[in-house]
Amino acid sequence: MTQPPDPLFSCYLAVLDQAIIHARALALDGKSHRQIAHLLDAIHVIPELLRTWGKGRERGLFRYLEDFDKRYARLETDFSLTRVFHETNKRLVYPASP
Repeated sequence: MTQPPDPLFSCYLAVLDQAIIHARALALDGKSHRQIAHLLDAIHVIPELLRTWGKGRERGLFRYLEDFDKRYARLETDFSLTRVFHETNKRLVYPASP
């Protein structure tokens, strides 16, 4: 099994983490069943991608994240899967100076 290089591995784990937290918050409002379903559909392929890294499927995964964002991340303040990915990547590649 080949693991994705860091920071990609950490970025995808951050997406999973934040998506689960966001899904929990949506579930508590009781009105967002469709959005929760779309969110989980967008991230369900991440564990398989991490398990089978190197088979050229990363771009396909990122399209899932982008598709979710096109539906639900219209405003800068909306939850965004690709933003979580890019912000994590930026933080890991260019950490703040102490």
